[in-house]
Amino acid sequence: MEKFNAIKLTEPDEKESLDIMPFEDFIAEIEEKIFELDEKTDRGENHSDFLDNFVKERKKIIDTITDKKRKNLAAGLFGAHEILIKDAVERENGARSEALKIMDAEWQQEIIHFIGGNPPREELEAFWAEYDALFDYYGKPEAARGEKLKSGILGTLAVEKFLKSRGFDVHYPTAEADVRDMVDLLAYDEKNKNNFLIQIKVRNKKVKEMAQNGGALDIYEDIPYFDFEKEEIAKVFGEEHFKTANAEIKEGNDYDKFKAGCFRYVKENQKYFNQAGQKGYRTNGMYLHAPYSAKGKRLIDIDGEPSEDFASILIIAGKVEQKLGIANNK
Repeated sequence: MEKFNAIKLTEPDEKESLDIMPFEDFIAEIEEKIFELDEKTDRGENHSDFLDNFVKERKKIIDTITDKKRKNLAAGLFGAHEILIKDAVERENGARSEALKIMDAEWQQEIIHFIGGNPPREELEAFWAEYDALFDYYGKPEAARGEKLKSGILGTLAVEKFLKSRGFDVHYPTAEADVRDMVDLLAYDEKNKNNFLIQIKVRNKKVKEMAQNGGALDIYEDIPYFDFEKEEIAKVFGEEHFKTANAEIKEGNDYDKFKAGCFRYVKENQKYFNQAGQKGYRTNGMYLHAPYSAKGKRLIDIDGEPSEDFASILIIAGKVEQKLGIANNK
């Protein structure tokens, strides 16, 4: 990918052209605007200020798009570039703020909504090719970061589709709840009157290998080797166990933090859980390890569709259907 000469950002017919131009031209135009905006925005020495300015300017561009699918797609591609700026912010500040984590969660949900809109296969291929190119342009560590984020997005979609195919009604929490409470998905089983608050850990060996080769393994040390044949893939616990976790927990493993998150989420959404339609429902937490690849083969398609092997790992090795209480459903 090569940078280009800057052009005028706002043309009189830009709103119309971004909505109706051929899809491949639209992708190329968004790429051009991303790098143009990167050059146009004063970076200075403060990456945080640069990020704020970049976000304000890209919003003006995205607001010119009226087509909902294209708007989500443009937001996703701009967001991929912002991820790279955020890395610089982390290095500058020494730690990621909650606000930055929430921005990440919002960005991932925008991409999920785009993919969930069932765009044509060729549009998905064009999107992921551009996504990869944006991260690859900045080197191996950034390419590994992009692959990690991609596996998280597709892994979450695969779990959503797995659950929906088994009769669950699935929703996404707010980005704030995703970050603070570690709740990635909300799944409701009307037949058996069960709610599940789900945290998903997508295990991707390829990311670790990419990070190792790129000299950025320290960034991805939260992706340990996971043996799907021997380790517990899914842990389920009832609401009575939410309170065993300290709701203000600061340290500890992610599993304990998730218990605390479930406690907070239910407490802060009592209005929903106490409504008439929820009478008799049991609320549970599920901490789920989802496979992304195995034996060199990706188990999730670019549209988030899980393969038969993905489902087999969850059903046979993870006993997920039993733990969801649906093993005997027909």
